[in-house]
Amino acid sequence: MAFLAVVVVATPVWADRAAAEKLAKNAHDDAAFVACGQAFLDVYNHDPAAADNDEVLFDAARCFQSGKSISAALQADAMVIKSFPRSKVAAKAIRESGAMYEQIAMYDRAAERLEDYAKRYAGERDAGDALAEAIRLRAALGDAVKQIEDTKLWIRTFGAKRKAEAAAAQLALLSVYDGDDAIALLREYLREFAAVDPNLTIAAHVELADRLRAKACPVHAIDRLCVKVVVDRAPRCGAGTTSVVAVKRAASNREALAEYGAAIALAGTATTKEARHEQAMARLALADDDLEALIATALPHDLDFTRVDAEGCAELGRRGRAPRRGLAGDVARADVLRAAERRAQATAAGCLLRRAQGGRRSIPRPRDRTGVDLPRQVSRARGGTRLGRRVLA
Repeated sequence: MAFLAVVVVATPVWADRAAAEKLAKNAHDDAAFVACGQAFLDVYNHDPAAADNDEVLFDAARCFQSGKSISAALQADAMVIKSFPRSKVAAKAIRESGAMYEQIAMYDRAAERLEDYAKRYAGERDAGDALAEAIRLRAALGDAVKQIEDTKLWIRTFGAKRKAEAAAAQLALLSVYDGDDAIALLREYLREFAAVDPNLTIAAHVELADRLRAKACPVHAIDRLCVKVVVDRAPRCGAGTTSVVAVKRAASNREALAEYGAAIALAGTATTKEARHEQAMARLALADDDLEALIATALPHDLDFTRVDAEGCAELGRRGRAPRRGLAGDVARADVLRAAERRAQATAAGCLLRRAQGGRRSIPRPRDRTGVDLPRQVSRARGGTRLGRRVLA
């Protein structure tokens, strides 16, 4: 009689579960899936102590999920995780709840579920992908601390079998680190993953060199050159001059140049256009270093091109070029000579203007062939010199 009683009580339960599974199989729209999920919940509520309730709740969650009733699905999965932590379907419930949290844009809870799944069930085939998705969500949320922790956990747990992905994950942390931390990260990458992917290795060499070279410059670089602009405001007959002066880099610049050389040496292994671009930038950086050395080369200084007397000013005004005795020394570089001549011409024009505005005494009185000063009116009658006509008028 006891056996019959059990049968009588148990039969409706199994009949209800079979009906729920039939609803799940025949469901074609959201309402049918929701009805399926409710049917599984009724089975669970009929006997909460049943041994297979973990599967009943999991099936209810999947029906609700398919019917886009995400809240009910999350509640059912939470009951599986809490009440049946050692169940085989508990792992799937954690994974699916993480996906649903991401679906409704609750990224922090989604990342927590995915991290929990990867830590508890690291042996599952999709555990690495789940943790990688958690890393992406932490980066989107701007949670740098969790992103670093998850990335290091991924490399420790899955990096041995997935070297290429581990190398890429290590370099991806450059978006989080800065300053000396970024330099240390790149050095660690070159120690552990240099042989994994030559394209990424080239990028790491160039990135490390760029950061070391920027750190070696004590001033704000101009077009990646460690130079500064100096304006000479000393009073003189003419406008002030502007020059570019090279600033000496620190000792870390030598390591930067070595890293550029290492990237160029891998030219035969580059297979992507991004890697070839990085090598081209390395060559440009070496050329910039040569340019800085050229700018730092000492040139003649304190040359005086402004001492032009009245006769020199007049000659410049007539011929439009600098007199020979206006140059204060012999300069070896042709470009300096040309610049000096242009400066002398501009200075002479200023001298002429100042002398013309300063009064008549700055202009010598015209003389006849015997050396006797001629009266001013005679000079006007004869027309005088070109400069005299301009001033006396």
